[in-house]
Amino acid sequence: GRLLVIGPAPPSDWEPHASWLAHRVPAAAGALPEQHWTGDYEVTFDRHPLAGRTERDGVWAMCGFSGHGVMHSPAVAGSLAAMILGETPPLDIGALDPLRTEPLRDDTQL
Repeated sequence: GRLLVIGPAPPSDWEPHASWLAHRVPAAAGALPEQHWTGDYEVTFDRHPLAGRTERDGVWAMCGFSGHGVMHSPAVAGSLAAMILGETPPLDIGALDPLRTEPLRDDTQL
């Protein structure tokens, strides 16, 4: 049989969890992970995406949607594409400026 343990990755982080597992499932004592994966969740400093021109000439960014990219990226991408082409974007995404240094305040969230 196999035992599925949801926990840390990479395997170098396994040791503290191996002790916990051996205590609760003695038959698993000494077992090593055969396989692992991680579902990284990117987060910006204020938990809002970054979209716009960066400090490097010709480099634009659209990232940090923290799991919401599928929903929001089409609208943001359209505006970003317009900005890159020098056109007026259909949506004002200025608040998502990658060069912002203050957290974006969102009063619509509880």
